[in-house]
Amino acid sequence: MFQAINILGIALLFYKLHKAFGSENVNWLDRASQLLTKSEKAVHGHKPSFLCGISGPLACRAAVSYRLGDVEKSKQAVKSILKLADLVVEDTELPDELLFGRAGYLYSLLFVTREIDRDAVSGEVVTQVVEAIIGSGKKLASQVKSSCPLMYMWHESYYLGAAHGLAGIFFQLMRSPMIMSEPNLRHMVEQSVEYLMKLRLPSGNYPSSLHSREKDKLIHWCHGAPGFLHMFLQAFEVYGKETYILEAQSCADVIWQRGMLRKGYGLCHGVAGNGYGFLMLYKRTRNLKYLYRALKVRTCSL
Repeated sequence: MFQAINILGIALLFYKLHKAFGSENVNWLDRASQLLTKSEKAVHGHKPSFLCGISGPLACRAAVSYRLGDVEKSKQAVKSILKLADLVVEDTELPDELLFGRAGYLYSLLFVTREIDRDAVSGEVVTQVVEAIIGSGKKLASQVKSSCPLMYMWHESYYLGAAHGLAGIFFQLMRSPMIMSEPNLRHMVEQSVEYLMKLRLPSGNYPSSLHSREKDKLIHWCHGAPGFLHMFLQAFEVYGKETYILEAQSCADVIWQRGMLRKGYGLCHGVAGNGYGFLMLYKRTRNLKYLYRALKVRTCSL
């Protein structure tokens, strides 16, 4: 599975290079297509998520084939993704988190609608997945009497970060058109984001779980401020509150001070995941400070 994840990441890079440097660079798409074939062969199991499951290679296959002009192959990949919908909605044992669960599947659906066409995936399917995530969060919050309107658990722990926890789930929910159009859901997710903000540590970092809320050690995309940064940026996009963009900038300061990692190059708990936050803040603010910091992360990783 991890081989498939590595290959998928490189294929996605080539796809992004094609988008960035123009349609004449078809070679990037050919390389992406070749790698996706390897990724599809390396995938095992039935996890439905984008990053660590089978819908990720399928979503990328749909996008790459579409841009190569193979519309039929693109449609078949989308159909394969949609076949997972019943499992995602109905399986009570499936987690809601981003890496392996429902939020990760939602990412694949939204990826397809963004990269191909908004009508490539039925809005009804997206709604069903969002409702399943919301329903699961409300149920657990009620059971444990949480002050957060939506609560989630993974492997018997109340994780808070982007990979397995609340920040990653809320980030995905805020990207859903359904949240944008339903005032009650918008308010519920906003209250949940506010709940997380109250867990901020004195250093500006965030704990990895409710059980370790006093610990201030991990500064990775998966656990800590780097993952929260993306949630706060998305909250700013949706709700427009300045406090969210300021909190995202605070998370970036934590990364700069303590997050220049030496644990490899990966997204989850490597230097790339932390550098990515600087790039997203630069994209939002156009403040050259964040582009400079992203370049320094690159230098640090060489």
